[in-house]
Amino acid sequence: MTFLRWIPTLLLPVMLAAGGCASTGGATGGGGDAGAEASAPPFRATDIDGKSFDLADHLGKDVVVISFWATYCEPCKAEMPVLQRWVDSYGARGLSVVSVSLDTADTVSGVKPYIKKQGYTFTVVVDEDDAISQAYNPSKAAPFMLIVGRDGHVVQRVEGFRPSESDDLEKRIQTLL
Repeated sequence: MTFLRWIPTLLLPVMLAAGGCASTGGATGGGGDAGAEASAPPFRATDIDGKSFDLADHLGKDVVVISFWATYCEPCKAEMPVLQRWVDSYGARGLSVVSVSLDTADTVSGVKPYIKKQGYTFTVVVDEDDAISQAYNPSKAAPFMLIVGRDGHVVQRVEGFRPSESDDLEKRIQTLL
């Protein structure tokens, strides 16, 4: 009987690991389109190199991928090489990627060193005041991605990262370019 009381405690870490870092609120998993065609709320932020990023500067000319992540989220780290591959392949055709770090005061100091060490060239901002999260990702799911068409409408929302679905997302991006 004592062992049975420990089963939930033992299973919790396994269930959390299986679910990655994603929270369960609001968005669809995988290639879902919940909320598709909603206008993307404008935002401005300073990237980790001190440069200004304004979503409005990209609307009308770029397809924008907005990806929420954190340094402590392993599925997020697994998604980042895919984002870099997309930038390398489609950046010249009008794809912009902005990666929004959900890191807190305890972990934010690791964001820039991690990005630089990995050699990622896409824009990375830290959502210090939660304004970007409140507009796009109130549940603070990670990884969480939005694809915004050139017209400024969110055409796809994806919660979690499944490598098997990255080709379908890439095809979706290609059709928007």
